[in-house]
Amino acid sequence: MIKKDAFLANSFIFFAGSFIVGLGNYLFQFLMARMLTIEDYGELQSLIAVFSIFGIPLAALGAVLMRNTAGFKEEKNLGKAKALFSYFSKTVVIISIVLCLILLVLNKNILGFLNLSSGFPVIILGISLMPAFLSFISKNIIQGLEKFKAVSVISIIETGFKIIAAILLVTAGFRVGGAMLAFFISGVISYLISFIPLSFLLKEKEQKIETKEIFQYFLLALLGTSFLNLLFNLDIVLVKHFLPSFSAGEYGGLALIGRIIFFLGGPVAIVMFPIVFRNRTKSAVFIKALLFTLVIEALPLLAYFLFPGFIIKLLIGEEFLGIKGVLGYFGLAMLSYSLINLFSQYFLSLGEKMFSFFLLGGVLLEIILISLWHQSIFQIVGTINLINILILTGLASHYYFLKKRNSWTKN
Repeated sequence: MIKKDAFLANSFIFFAGSFIVGLGNYLFQFLMARMLTIEDYGELQSLIAVFSIFGIPLAALGAVLMRNTAGFKEEKNLGKAKALFSYFSKTVVIISIVLCLILLVLNKNILGFLNLSSGFPVIILGISLMPAFLSFISKNIIQGLEKFKAVSVISIIETGFKIIAAILLVTAGFRVGGAMLAFFISGVISYLISFIPLSFLLKEKEQKIETKEIFQYFLLALLGTSFLNLLFNLDIVLVKHFLPSFSAGEYGGLALIGRIIFFLGGPVAIVMFPIVFRNRTKSAVFIKALLFTLVIEALPLLAYFLFPGFIIKLLIGEEFLGIKGVLGYFGLAMLSYSLINLFSQYFLSLGEKMFSFFLLGGVLLEIILISLWHQSIFQIVGTINLINILILTGLASHYYFLKKRNSWTKN
């Protein structure tokens, strides 16, 4: 049955690959949590969050690349897919240089805002942008071609190099800077390997593409993915700003374990995107994705509520036991965020615009409420849960009314 169902087959392949990558990424995080001090680990988490926020335009571009590549594949116009790859590879080189310069200029400001002990990791973050962005372009083109096995292999190799490089560099005494340098090394490796599954595409003769329509969709995707990315990373940055270094480090450990919930179900949305775009039974694919996500994430969430102390000691050490009372609630926030992401990717694949306003409202609420109430980690996690539930309610209502409107149109 799985082989006959394209969505389930691709989901299984990509889920298996993403599961291995997820284990690798969490091994990286767990090793860093144990090899670095709690204060240094808090710095690393805040820098990774900044890295993700700088990558917001790329997240939007990922949706553009997957959607258009899937369309060109369906039309059998691979020359256009090659032109898409070439055009945006050149574009992200310019973007990464500009962002790197911004980081260098604002180095002291970032140090002050995030209470960092050294500017070296910020410099490393800046030079890591180009290989990370180029690798991102390649992998999204490959995903648009629905070569999920190739993407999985590339990501597994990339993660392996990141772990090895981080261990060697942190052991050598480079601390947070060494952990960040591992991102640069793994990004270069990932980009170079991506040319193997793309070799057939690079042999195609480039065909002209209409960039106007592509950029119109890019603006739509930029809004949606920007707000999604901010919802996922903004709490780490705000916590590092408002809470003491030790509490921020504890929150970094909480986010590390809690986000396992999201990363387990996240691949489902990625697989769903190109399939929904070219599938007439879009709603049926979405419902499958929704149920699949809930099934995957329910069991670990239950474990977070029942055995928080055991999980924390096993994964990041007993020095983080202060967060055991809030682990289940953070996991709940990640489950609701997974569903928010799934709804958003569904709307993006359809080219639907209005959903972004629900996400924008959530981002503004998060900034306001956490700025006002940040006396404890429990208070912040409660705020995030409230905001996610409000957003999810809005998105579910929007989905219902869109479906009703489409049924009325057909009748």
